[in-house]
Amino acid sequence: MTPSERIKLISDIADKFSVEEWSLIDLTLRQFGLPWTDQWSGSDKHGYIMEMTENADDVVLLNLAKHLNIDPPTMPDKKPVATAKVKDAIKEIELQKALMISVSTGGPRIQQVNNEYKERRLNITTILEELGLEDPNPFGDLWNWYGRWSDGSLPTYQSRRIYLTELYQPLLDILMRLNQQKVVEPVEPTGWERVDRNIEKIIQLLETATNEEDFQAVGLICRESIISLAQAVYCPESHQSVDGVAPSETDAKRMLENFIASELTGSPNEEIRKYAKNAYQLSVVLQHRRNANFRQAALCVEATRSLINIVAIISGRRDP
Repeated sequence: MTPSERIKLISDIADKFSVEEWSLIDLTLRQFGLPWTDQWSGSDKHGYIMEMTENADDVVLLNLAKHLNIDPPTMPDKKPVATAKVKDAIKEIELQKALMISVSTGGPRIQQVNNEYKERRLNITTILEELGLEDPNPFGDLWNWYGRWSDGSLPTYQSRRIYLTELYQPLLDILMRLNQQKVVEPVEPTGWERVDRNIEKIIQLLETATNEEDFQAVGLICRESIISLAQAVYCPESHQSVDGVAPSETDAKRMLENFIASELTGSPNEEIRKYAKNAYQLSVVLQHRRNANFRQAALCVEATRSLINIVAIISGRRDP
């Protein structure tokens, strides 16, 4: 989460949690592995909770918010990066860098390649603008570059190569990271607002995840998506219990089992029911991996999306 998202979530937790008794507040903090003290000098529960949760990691904050029935922060919209554009930018920049090195180290005459340089410079600028980046190269043409390397500050071929490497390397590093970015294609909206909103969050989280806590957060939102899905389709009056136990509001497993069993009756649908159940089980298992990595998080996302698509199809949301 961003600092602004953390501030908002910590404030929301303190607002909702401060109405409880001190004993329950401390018990809850301990259960979530958060600091607590019986030496608090003030009487302000709100300030106490904010101080005890200030340094909590994102996963703990999200879990505590879920415990208190607080919606996680809405992630900002983020457009997936076009991989082809990133590769084009890297290729063009490397060619431009090579040309600049060549003309400044005894290569072709500027008159012969200046138009090529200017055309490529315009192309690089256009691509980088689409990616939200800027060209660090300040030289409008090769004569400007000549003025820079011949003013005495770059007297050797080696110094010119080093200068151009340092000029472009920060941008190339950014482009290489973007090229390795894990982009997940968005699933077709279901029309269930909360489900669709959670799926958008999952995709955004997976794209930016870099450590175990990030990947665990992906699993947490996957779980929220499945609960929201179950709440959207389950109707106690229409979907009879398969085991005689009435599901709670967050018992996604029973709600979905009851829904699928009622909507897909008979032996011809046994394989479909089994597939839906397996998709649910896989998503649940992956949600609870404490040493989560990208592959496990991505599998969890795919299992969750698959389950959502299955239920959307069964419910008629994918009908033409």
